[in-house]
Amino acid sequence: MLKTYRDQGVVLRHYKLGEADRIIVVLTKNHGQVRAVAKGVRRTTSRLGARVEPLNVIDAQFYRGRGDLDTLTQAEIIAPVAHRLSSDYTAFTHAQVMVDLAEKLSGSDIDSAHHYELLYGALGALGRREHRAEYIMVAYALRCLSVAGWPPRLDICGKCQAQQPSLTPSSSAIAPGGEGSQQRVQKILDWFSIAGGGAYCQSCHPLDAIAIEPAQLNALHNLLHARWQCVVPLQQHVIDTVIHYAQWYVEHRLKSIDVLAQGA
Repeated sequence: MLKTYRDQGVVLRHYKLGEADRIIVVLTKNHGQVRAVAKGVRRTTSRLGARVEPLNVIDAQFYRGRGDLDTLTQAEIIAPVAHRLSSDYTAFTHAQVMVDLAEKLSGSDIDSAHHYELLYGALGALGRREHRAEYIMVAYALRCLSVAGWPPRLDICGKCQAQQPSLTPSSSAIAPGGEGSQQRVQKILDWFSIAGGGAYCQSCHPLDAIAIEPAQLNALHNLLHARWQCVVPLQQHVIDTVIHYAQWYVEHRLKSIDVLAQGA
């Protein structure tokens, strides 16, 4: 018995199938990642073809059969992101990195709605040119990793648990096992280890750690928490470190990152 359902989603990518069909991958709000056959969309007379281009946000109807693939029956564009970004190579390549991360880090068994809203919001900000493309990509990567369970540690040393002094005190600043009024020891954090999961102080950093200025770590911390007004200009090696951190935890070489590096 077929089950028809409707959902909003971001088209992540598509693949050719047969002579006129495509398999599309959609990150939906309520059903995780959906892989569906869009029949006839490669024909010039198809009304669905332009609607299911990667990066577009759509309202779609699917029906679920017995196989692994659903079938797309209807689609309407909510946000024509593909059209908005097609004339801006820089924005487009950064959007592709975000889409690749979304595909690797999202799925039907985790917070699908949160991943959808993050990607929808980031692509919208990119299309409206609200901030520099690389900053939007970095902020998205940090938040996407956080939703997936791998947030980088940016305010506390990974070994001695010292807190970065320039960060606003929060509940994370309470020493483990201590009283609520007892604060962590404060040290300058100016190293970042990808394998170690985040920031370290001078005396604790592992051999693979990369030197990063405290102001740059603070900027990443602010991006993670959407405090755009507090963000200072990011250095290129800091942006590259976030990209490498994301690639480390998705455990895949993302082709879009190679394309982005060639463009840079």
